[in-house]
Amino acid sequence: NHVRSLLLDRWGNFWIGTSGGGVSQYSGQQFERFTEKNGLPGSYIYSIAVDQRNELWTGTSGGGVTHFDGNKFSRYGADSGFADQKVRALFVDSDSLLWLGTDGGGLAVYNRDSFYIFTTTNGLAGNWVKAIAEDSQGRIWVASAGAGITQITKTDSLHAPDFHTYKLSDGLKSNRVVDLHIDR
Repeated sequence: NHVRSLLLDRWGNFWIGTSGGGVSQYSGQQFERFTEKNGLPGSYIYSIAVDQRNELWTGTSGGGVTHFDGNKFSRYGADSGFADQKVRALFVDSDSLLWLGTDGGGLAVYNRDSFYIFTTTNGLAGNWVKAIAEDSQGRIWVASAGAGITQITKTDSLHAPDFHTYKLSDGLKSNRVVDLHIDR
């Protein structure tokens, strides 16, 4: 009964991530529920995203990220070049890149080939990522728990984007930012 994430895909399906009950899909007629019995590595769903192929990505209690292609679940963790950490934020940008915000492990971006991981060492404001958004200029905004906001400008090299942080000293009312929304 505890809903943690909710998403409407481009086909009109609702995806509902729950705390302990896996993920459910509602297409207007009935619910279809996916749990560990279907191959999901954990029943606590912290984040959901749907990519341009209308395939589901979830951040679960099993750590890492899970991909569902409509038939089976595939898990990406440390053995895939990512991390075995909770993924609290997922976002698919206009370039079809998947951005993943973790609990303490920073931010990752996945291009269907490799994961690139960014932390405070690279210029990220904080390693506890709560939300990710994209503005109309294609810049990625990352909210962190207790460390402010990072604006990321993509460059020709996915390895080395430009980072700019915003904190209390830059005019934020609080360094604890838990959600983002890009307005008009």
